[in-house]
Amino acid sequence: MKIGSRWAIGEQAPESIPAEMVALIDAHEATLDDRERSDYSWTLSWTEGHPNVRIDDGTEILWDKSSDSPYVRSMC
Repeated sequence: MKIGSRWAIGEQAPESIPAEMVALIDAHEATLDDRERSDYSWTLSWTEGHPNVRIDDGTEILWDKSSDSPYVRSMC
């Protein structure tokens, strides 16, 4: 069992997150304005051994088991 965590925008993502997912995190952070950068943070959770992250605007970056790659699901 893996424990999740939280980190602020602009901080380094946990090392346990695959590089493909970190690239999507970085790309999403680049779209945020100054207020969002100061107010939002990421939450990491694990489902069946796969990382899933969510930012406070509702956007999720999830791991697709069938393609073994991450994808973005925007709730905005």
